[in-house]
Amino acid sequence: RRIKEDTATIRNDLHTIRRNTDGIKVLQDTATQHNCETILKWLSPLNFHAQHCDTLRQREDGTGRWFLESNDFIDWFRTSQGTLFCPGVPGAGKTIISAVTIDHLLDIASVDGNSAIAFWYCNYHSQREQTAENLLGATLQQLVQQGRSLPTVVQNLYDQHISKGTRPSIPEVLNALETVSAEYQTIYIVIDALDECDSRIRNTLLGTFDRIRRVTDVRLMVTSRFNPGIESKLKASKKLEIRANEHDIRKYVISQFKELPDFVQDDEELQELIVTRIIVAADGMFLLAHLHFDSLLDKQTKFKLRQALNLLAKGSEAIVHAYNEAVQRVEYQLPGNASLARNAIAWIFCAKASLTSRQLCHALGVERGDTDLNEENIPDIGTVVSLCAGLIVFDEELDLVRLVHYTAYEFLQHIRNAWIPHAEAEFAGVCITYLSFSTFKAGPCSSDDDLERRLREMPFAIYAASYWDKHVQ
Repeated sequence: RRIKEDTATIRNDLHTIRRNTDGIKVLQDTATQHNCETILKWLSPLNFHAQHCDTLRQREDGTGRWFLESNDFIDWFRTSQGTLFCPGVPGAGKTIISAVTIDHLLDIASVDGNSAIAFWYCNYHSQREQTAENLLGATLQQLVQQGRSLPTVVQNLYDQHISKGTRPSIPEVLNALETVSAEYQTIYIVIDALDECDSRIRNTLLGTFDRIRRVTDVRLMVTSRFNPGIESKLKASKKLEIRANEHDIRKYVISQFKELPDFVQDDEELQELIVTRIIVAADGMFLLAHLHFDSLLDKQTKFKLRQALNLLAKGSEAIVHAYNEAVQRVEYQLPGNASLARNAIAWIFCAKASLTSRQLCHALGVERGDTDLNEENIPDIGTVVSLCAGLIVFDEELDLVRLVHYTAYEFLQHIRNAWIPHAEAEFAGVCITYLSFSTFKAGPCSSDDDLERRLREMPFAIYAASYWDKHVQ
């Protein structure tokens, strides 16, 4: 009996030991995961995955398949060390095609453990953040995320710098990138809008891929406006021009019919006329199809709608014409709505850094003479975007508000003196007024918790403090 009792006790002890061991393993796994996440965020502040998800949300289901089914893409996909250059005119839909390609390659890499993909979405307005260090760090970050565990070379790089509060140099990141890349048989790299990357670092970045090609098979795809300098540097084995095809534009326009007045919904002949006219006028530019469709939204009779269809601009000046029409639609609104939309567009255009939705709305809610923030004067981001005639968009994944396209920035450059001549001075005043609110008179925050609370309540504070002088200049 004593032996049985001892045996039972041993079993209970073993069960307890196993349970405790499992608990320790869970804690170890959790700690390891937390450590890995911390290091990945440290490698680069750029979040291309969030931008990728937001871009895919803008895509109409089924569009872009023509690109993946083209012979040039298939040949590139199958060619070791291949380079595919995909130029296109502004607004052709290059970013959507990049997103479709990235999504396709991510699916392949998730099944094939021997390949991985890294990607960048270059943006002219993000050049301040999209430095060579951050872009290469983002490439390393993405490759590590697709691996089975945190590579030792990355852990060592983190340990070496975190205690000193320093950042790794480009050669150090490159060494780690080479080591991690060698773990894969094939790496697909997709760069969208390379022409919007800072030209001073562009060649350096492209040269890094030649270096990685020494240790593994790198298949590089780049989209850009037509740019002889980029094309000559790439020495691409394949070239495929990106144009919005008729099938994709048709799908997009049909999906948007619900936004038009009721008289369109039951008139199939009118629907086909809308699709056909927009396809012809867009001439391979998806952005133009979008702007042309938006120009129909306020047409409340069939006569007015047909008249607008007959006047859709074509050719190289069509985008400028479409932007001019968008500005006119902004100004034709009720005075209060027009003023809010104009200010929102001007803020996005003049901003010295990307603005979150709350930062923009707080800035729009500040009026001259305010001594404190009036919560009831802060507009809703959905209302703001809806009043801007398609010129700005809200990126929900990144919580950023931006112009609809880089060409919108170029257009606004030409009309700024006539349309928003005093914007910079007014925005400097907004920043100073915001920083003068009573909530800041209490002095600096006494703890990290107080600082977090203040920034939650006053999200525009960091921008105002960082850039008020730039608006003065």
